[in-house]
Amino acid sequence: MHWPSRFSSSSTTVLLTPSGDADHVLWYPDFETSAHMTPNEGMLVNKFPYNGPISVSVVNGSNLSVANIGDITLNSISRPLLLKSVYHVPHLKFNLLSIQKLCADNNSPRDGLGPGGPTRNRPGIGTVPARPVGFP
Repeated sequence: MHWPSRFSSSSTTVLLTPSGDADHVLWYPDFETSAHMTPNEGMLVNKFPYNGPISVSVVNGSNLSVANIGDITLNSISRPLLLKSVYHVPHLKFNLLSIQKLCADNNSPRDGLGPGGPTRNRPGIGTVPARPVGFP
């Protein structure tokens, strides 16, 4: 499988658990995207079908359709994190976590965030477990 360069083995991921789900789900923090996105429709609550003009441009130049929009609550070490208006993009390969939207959704300043990934022990967000990922 070919991995886009922005998801290389040195990328940072955030390992979070959707509320009510014992399985771990990897989310890739993204400082450039303006919306949270997932290919997993089953994680969404308060979802509704989306038939509007928004599509998602991906690395290979193709545009992917947004099928639904909904909310997701993720468990972190210190408190649940709310992801509002998450795009369900069925053909997306990864869960993308918009850092600017995460801060806005959870009333937390973006201070302390840098290109290296989420900062641990930030006021307002709490400790978010982050680890480098090696792809098979």
